[in-house]
Amino acid sequence: TATVSGVGSSWNTGALSVGGDIADSSGDPGNGTLAVSAGGSVTSSSAALGLNSPDSGTATIGGSGSIWDVNGTLSVGFNGTGTVTVSDNARLETAWMIIGHNANSTGSATITSGASLVDAGYLYVGNAGDGTLTVSDGGSVTSVQGYVGTGSGSDGIATVTGRGSSWTMTDALFVGHNAGSTGTMTISDGATVTDVQGIVGDLAGSNGSLTVTGAGSTWTSLVTSALYSGDINAGRLGTGSITVSDGGKVIGNRFYAGNEVGSSGTVVITGAGSSIAATAAR
Repeated sequence: TATVSGVGSSWNTGALSVGGDIADSSGDPGNGTLAVSAGGSVTSSSAALGLNSPDSGTATIGGSGSIWDVNGTLSVGFNGTGTVTVSDNARLETAWMIIGHNANSTGSATITSGASLVDAGYLYVGNAGDGTLTVSDGGSVTSVQGYVGTGSGSDGIATVTGRGSSWTMTDALFVGHNAGSTGTMTISDGATVTDVQGIVGDLAGSNGSLTVTGAGSTWTSLVTSALYSGDINAGRLGTGSITVSDGGKVIGNRFYAGNEVGSSGTVVITGAGSSIAATAAR
């Protein structure tokens, strides 16, 4: 266990491994913990939690002013099991974040209670392994693109829940990307998700589902200068379903259900106040 606690306390780690040694995959399982609290600061050139299949790595960043800055890739569950929790107005910054990096890995990330995750690149929830992202109680996530269920065999689950909770992307969101991937996303209880293009069930053989439920819950795909900006697909080449219920709202430029040959798309709108709004000029 490594603990960095208190204002002015800091650790510059270089490349950091928490739980296991990539050069010793046949040894005894490694279980590691990183704790950053009460205004402490950690800077890493890259980081991995849960290096090998029996290994487990955990990181907690909690308290206002506490920060973990990863200048390269953060793998939460590289080949093993990884968990990261950011809470109580703390901050995690990464250049690239992968939750459930390789096949058979498991990763989970929780951003809660006013905490933030700032990802300068792409955020993968279930890359080749299984990944879970939970954003709750006013937590916020920003990234360029977002993938929930990316590669073959991956299972990605993302939940953004509670008023003030958000995930904002400056590019596209994919829920179920490659063949053999499964992605599930829920936006609930007043949370918001914003992107520039939303695709649920992207490539042939992918499976994606996205639910927007509860008053104030909103998924918006913005129109920018980017090609296809504002477009929302339920099944582009794969299988996709979008459900809007109990006052949830979806706003985009154009909507497609079963866009390309061989795809399958389902859209369900149910409950008072639920809506899908297309802003494209007719």
